[in-house]
Amino acid sequence: MEKIKVGVIGVGSMGQHHVRHFAAFPDAELVAISDVDESKRKFADKYNCKFYADYNDMLENEELDCVSIAVPTMQHKQVIMGAIAKGVHIFVEKPITDGITDAEEIIKGVRAKNLKLMVGHIERFNPVIKHLKSMLENGEFGEVISIETNRLSFYQPRIRDSGIIVDLAIHDIDLLNHLIGSKIDTMYAVATNKIVPRQELEDNATIVIKFKNGVIGKINVSWTSPIKIREMNIVGTKNVCKVDTISQKIEIIENFLDTRNMVWESFEEFLNKFEPKTRVVQEDIKLEPLGIELRSFLDAVKTNSEMPVTVEDGVSALHIALKAIESYKTGNVIRFN
Repeated sequence: MEKIKVGVIGVGSMGQHHVRHFAAFPDAELVAISDVDESKRKFADKYNCKFYADYNDMLENEELDCVSIAVPTMQHKQVIMGAIAKGVHIFVEKPITDGITDAEEIIKGVRAKNLKLMVGHIERFNPVIKHLKSMLENGEFGEVISIETNRLSFYQPRIRDSGIIVDLAIHDIDLLNHLIGSKIDTMYAVATNKIVPRQELEDNATIVIKFKNGVIGKINVSWTSPIKIREMNIVGTKNVCKVDTISQKIEIIENFLDTRNMVWESFEEFLNKFEPKTRVVQEDIKLEPLGIELRSFLDAVKTNSEMPVTVEDGVSALHIALKAIESYKTGNVIRFN
């Protein structure tokens, strides 16, 4: 079987993991990597592939089937258009780019060349999210009332070209789109800057979304947390659950109580009456979402099938993120058509 020839553009904190996975896939050949930092040549030596300081030289000199792009967001459009010009399929880390006009040009480019482009919204490939989506579709929570996400971590100084909404909250924007499956009605956001050097960039934000099907979404993101938290709380008419995407665990609270006529004579009795009865859903073996994501990209290229996260999905998430920024900067509720 002929192997898919892959090049990786950008070998920083994320790109080096792209290199690791593509080098391990038996049906892929990691042909070359590119990075402006010459010290990244060590990854080419480690994985026995070519190194280019200029990605244009790599695209010009190598016969590639596809590339993965993990460069700073402000460089996405330029690199993507270069790959389109060479007729290779593209995986690009989220966000697809930093502006809607550029994103629309990318859509036109891939359609004109009949190429595939997948945007790296990695959380869709977390096994716990796949399990959760199946539970939602099977009605295990009844009618979904609200979904709240909390994505907290410490600030990485390497992130210099975007605030936390486009860099981090966009994960949860895409997740809500994916899980709820409804268009947005209205949205309101608030944000602040506490530690990011560029004062115009937010590092803490909360976004509240009302979907057209009535579900309420709430996204909390922070770069001022001393620990990393990735969790989601879902309230439905049948069950309530908490999802931890790091431990890949779903904790379902099943004892809904009618408290309208409930009385108690002591605090201990109160605690006993309201002690939650939980059911935990967790696979024995945890799988790395990035590996699943890149595997699905290769499979779509091999079988000439639709990408599991389309270019349109990526543009939709970016559009919502940019509208959230507009909301917190203007103080306005954003209404979607």
